[in-house]
Amino acid sequence: NHPLMKLKKNLLVNTIWGVLITIGYIVIMIMTPIWPVLVALGINTAFNILIIVQAIQLYHSIKTSISSTDSVLSILKKHYQEISAWCTMQNKLAIWVYPFAAAGGYVYGGVLSSAKSFEELFSSPVFLWALPVLLITLIPISLYAAKYMTRKVFGVHLETLKATIENLEA
Repeated sequence: NHPLMKLKKNLLVNTIWGVLITIGYIVIMIMTPIWPVLVALGINTAFNILIIVQAIQLYHSIKTSISSTDSVLSILKKHYQEISAWCTMQNKLAIWVYPFAAAGGYVYGGVLSSAKSFEELFSSPVFLWALPVLLITLIPISLYAAKYMTRKVFGVHLETLKATIENLEA
């Protein structure tokens, strides 16, 4: 299979997972009255919707069949640049979103596991000190995982597409 076909397929799978995860966020938002969790999930949902909309637009813009009047090289370059830019943008936006995801998950998990209210939980010094430690620890790990998964799903095929472009230019 051509790397462009694989990239398009992976983009579709990525979009489907994004939709399913976003639906899960919305279900949790409907079920919880905890305002910090609602804020965190609201931010994550907005991020996911932005990425999903851009992924759908990108998916529909990828031409897998090229007419004889089109330049194969220019089309491949265009798709390479668009998909690379989308991956980069996704990783950059994640820097701003992961702190909210980690904090919201921490608060939600704390409330559920302790059976205490948010206010009771935040009156505990241990809970308050653990939050920044959690953020300092989980955010870099999450960013690394996101970059790794993006590279695993798209990177190999982008490199193959780039090599194809370089061969056409030679």
